[in-house]
Amino acid sequence: MAWINIIGHKPAIDFLIKSFEKNRLYQSLLFLGPEAIGKKLVALEFAKFLLCENKLNFNACDKCPNCLKCLNLTHPDLHLLSKDNLDWIKIDEVRQLQEVMRLRPFSSKVKIAIIDNAHMLTDEAANSLLKFIEEPSPQSLLILISNRFDSLFQTIVSRCQRLYFSSLSHQETEQALTELKPENQKDVKILAKFCEGRLGQALLLSEPGTMFSERNQLLHNLLNKTNTDFSDFTLSLDKQNIQIMLESVLVFFRDMLLFKTGVDKDFLINSADFNTLKSVSQRIELVDIELAIADILKAQELNRNNVNYKILLTWLFDSLRKNLR
Repeated sequence: MAWINIIGHKPAIDFLIKSFEKNRLYQSLLFLGPEAIGKKLVALEFAKFLLCENKLNFNACDKCPNCLKCLNLTHPDLHLLSKDNLDWIKIDEVRQLQEVMRLRPFSSKVKIAIIDNAHMLTDEAANSLLKFIEEPSPQSLLILISNRFDSLFQTIVSRCQRLYFSSLSHQETEQALTELKPENQKDVKILAKFCEGRLGQALLLSEPGTMFSERNQLLHNLLNKTNTDFSDFTLSLDKQNIQIMLESVLVFFRDMLLFKTGVDKDFLINSADFNTLKSVSQRIELVDIELAIADILKAQELNRNNVNYKILLTWLFDSLRKNLR
């Protein structure tokens, strides 16, 4: 993959290339921006570019042994520490990464470490990493990635070169999904709106095997007051899938709230389900929609705090059905 194949993020990419060209690249970079918009993709592409043996017009060749190893994440001088937004990065993991990074590059001029979701570093891990940032190993590059600026250690932030990434436009997201997922065109419009420019999330949710793929049945059961047995779901109800499910239900109620207050149809994420939204909204009071949204937000917080999912979802959907009386 060359830079041209990355959608958006031109200012950040241009900065990285110019810094490399002028030999003014910081040893610690911090990529900031919304979740799932391509920050990690840019970091991995930049790492591949730096390690490439046959750079051409500031692009990696994608053919040399180093490029092929980077593509498979098997290059000895490229190390990725990646956790999701619900798992802490512990001090032992950081120490292990530091030990590797203090060694000389194995087959390149630089050794690169990428830490995704750096805001999930525990206090102990962050303090350990800070020492490494303050006294970096020669020929090393550290790239931190985060979508939660306020949750980062500010001492770490102050010692990194910050690059800001923006979400893609709705049109860019829809175009990318159309090109990348031609077999799933029926969901392109709603996914583009639902993910709000987060192409990575849109691509993930377009795959079979996510809770988003069962959202229609879930909403049908809810709106028709049908009992939902969560043990019948074919998907794994882990934290991430539950968060996706809760988000999809939240967006539906948010659209009902907007419709109820007279917002134009074009601003609704679930505009394809406009008739359903209209029908349900007409029989529900505004205050009940607001209470439902508050319950969903509470459920999201409880899910992050590891509340048993069966108890959580049973409580939530019982509460929502009462609001839909």
